[in-house]
Amino acid sequence: MNLLAPVLENTVHSEVESAERNLSEMMFKIAVELGMISNQLCNVYQFDRNAFKKLRENVAEEIASTNGIFTFDEAYLWQDN
Repeated sequence: MNLLAPVLENTVHSEVESAERNLSEMMFKIAVELGMISNQLCNVYQFDRNAFKKLRENVAEEIASTNGIFTFDEAYLWQDN
């Protein structure tokens, strides 16, 4: 048992590090794509600073109230109100 514990610990540690690395890479790629979309939207629609600030506050409240689960369909319905 004493021989197995360090091997198991190293294996689990290695797998966790690999998963963290993969998630970090995916999050970076998503952030780049989101940045591209945000820049395009701002360029096309020329948002007013105050309206943009208010939208950010409203969306942050909505995301917080749903624990970060907010679908495109929900956003569409939310805009309709």
